[in-house]
Amino acid sequence: MPELLPGQTLETKEPVLLVEASAQRPLKPGRMVFQLVVVDDAGNESVADTKEVYVIDNARPTAVLQVPEKVAAGQPIRLDGTASTDIGGQIVRYKWTRLVG
Repeated sequence: MPELLPGQTLETKEPVLLVEASAQRPLKPGRMVFQLVVVDDAGNESVADTKEVYVIDNARPTAVLQVPEKVAAGQPIRLDGTASTDIGGQIVRYKWTRLVG
């Protein structure tokens, strides 16, 4: 399926066009505007119909906490969250909590 890029007009014979998205190539959150013009068999063009779509990021990020299994008494403990990920955007804050001990 061809990719519909901003400012590009794509002509098809089919009445449905799928704007592709996947985990590897997600749609960026934000406002998208689409326009449709139809042409009849006499070559007459319709007035354009324009619609807005808001792509929202509602997928939870994945927290990955890496810590050493054992630490000598008196030594600091390094908590590492760098392996955490977010498919639809980027991680902007880390919330650390010490639960026990």
